[in-house]
Amino acid sequence: MKKIALFLCAAALAGCCHTRVVSDGPHEVVEVDNACCRLFGFIPLFSGDPDYPNREVSAWFCDTLTLDVNMALLDQTLRENGYTGFKNITTYRTKETALLQLFSRVVLHTSAEPTK
Repeated sequence: MKKIALFLCAAALAGCCHTRVVSDGPHEVVEVDNACCRLFGFIPLFSGDPDYPNREVSAWFCDTLTLDVNMALLDQTLRENGYTGFKNITTYRTKETALLQLFSRVVLHTSAEPTK
């Protein structure tokens, strides 16, 4: 029971949206990560709240893990940093499970090179 409680507490803190601009040599990359914790793989418990990126805020019992949300966060981050567009966009999904597939954490990663 302690393991379940610990997992839920850790996942609640990890169920959030993160955006960042990373320098990779002469190139910059804008990254967006949006996480969702699910029960039995399909019932959303909490996910990242796109209204509050880069904060430990979760949206409870809803699934914000969509490409539309990640693209909106990517566009918002680009505008905040003075960029006008992007190229070389990449999106992939990762999934972690715990306690015999009872709980899962899915993260949608999106990155792109900004252009001025």
